[in-house]
This record gives sequence, structure tokens and C-alpha cells, in this order.
Amino acid sequence: MELDSLVYIDNYDLTEAEKLIKREAQVSANKFQLERPEKTDAIDLKRFQLNEINLDNIKAQIEYQENRSINLELFSKYGNNQWKLHNYQMEQINKNLEKELETLLSQIESVNLKRKQEQEFCFTKLKNLKEKQRELIDRIVQVRMANDQLQAKLE
Repeated sequence: MELDSLVYIDNYDLTEAEKLIKREAQVSANKFQLERPEKTDAIDLKRFQLNEINLDNIKAQIEYQENRSINLELFSKYGNNQWKLHNYQMEQINKNLEKELETLLSQIESVNLKRKQEQEFCFTKLKNLKEKQRELIDRIVQVRMANDQLQAKLE
């Protein structure tokens, strides 16, 4: 036995049902309608105006393409061997520069070490001089106090 899944409503006004169906149809139809855009007087030119950032970007792209074109022309003109030779030369230059960098870094390290040693020596020397100055000032104070005591006895 099979039951119908629709609910039956007795004494239901059909005009209300028709109104409800029309309203639902309008709502679903409105979902797929697009609103008309606001009327514009002319084409929005802001999209097409070049600002400094866009201009720099365009210049960089053009330069990149020009360099790429030059590289392709050179490659087709001189061939694969020239490219390999050029790469080898660049690798040698790179190795020489790395050696030079290593030498300079070691020189910098030695200069920094000497400077540090000199500063530590000067610090120790300055510390000793300050201690000597303090001792001398203490002696001067003691001599003045002794002098004042002698003058007090004489008077």
C-alpha cells in the first residue's frame, strides 16, 4: 500500500495558493535577472591611464624582451660553442671574485682582531691610569689634611 506524500488541506482557498505560486515564481525569476548598471557618461578611462608604477613595469618588461631577443640573435649567430665558452669565462670570473672576497674577508677579520686587541690593551691601560689618579688624589687629600693639622698646631 502506497501513501501519497502530499498534504491535503481541506477548505483551502485556491486564490491564496495561486498568489503564493506566483510570488514564488517571481522570486525565483528575480534570482536570475541582472540589474542594469548605472548609466555612465563615457568610458572609464582610469583603467587605461598609465601611472608611474605601471610605466616602470612596462619598461622593465620591454627591456627584458629586448635582452631576450638579443640573446636569441647572438645564440643563432654564434652558436652553442660560443655560449659554452662565455659560460666558462663567467664561471672563472666568478671563482676569481669568490677568492678575492675570501681574501678581503680574512683581511677584515684580521683588522677587526687587531683593533679589538688594541682596545683591550687601551682599556687595561686606562683602568690602571684611573686607579693611579685615584691613589694620587687620595695622597693629595692626606697631605692637605696633614698640612691643615700642622697649621692648626702652629697657630
